[in-house]
Amino acid sequence: MTEQKFRPYFTTAELTEIIRCVKTSSTNQSLLAYLEAFAVKIDRGLLQSQISVQPSIEQRLGLVQSIISTAPTPIELYQRWKTNPINLTPPQLAIIHQYRWENGFMDDEESARFEASIFSSGTNM
Repeated sequence: MTEQKFRPYFTTAELTEIIRCVKTSSTNQSLLAYLEAFAVKIDRGLLQSQISVQPSIEQRLGLVQSIISTAPTPIELYQRWKTNPINLTPPQLAIIHQYRWENGFMDDEESARFEASIFSSGTNM
């Protein structure tokens, strides 16, 4: 039986985000290994980009910023969360919780709940 495969196109920032998501929410180790190897090949210059997307006219005129260039880092989101958590989206909150857990900013009870949620979501896939 032949298996069909499809080729998506991602920026390095998008690929990094996908790898981060797979690491935290999936038990598919072969997918993670494939994506990480792909990222390493890109980082070492072994793969060249397949397409280049030109910025839109709005971006070239400075009317709209690129989503990739304006994506906040986990530490920026964490700082925002500390001052005004109401305006954060669920995906941003997930990044913040991951950041807090990885850096020891959760108390023991909150850390245990977070770890339980990671393990329970991993078994549903």
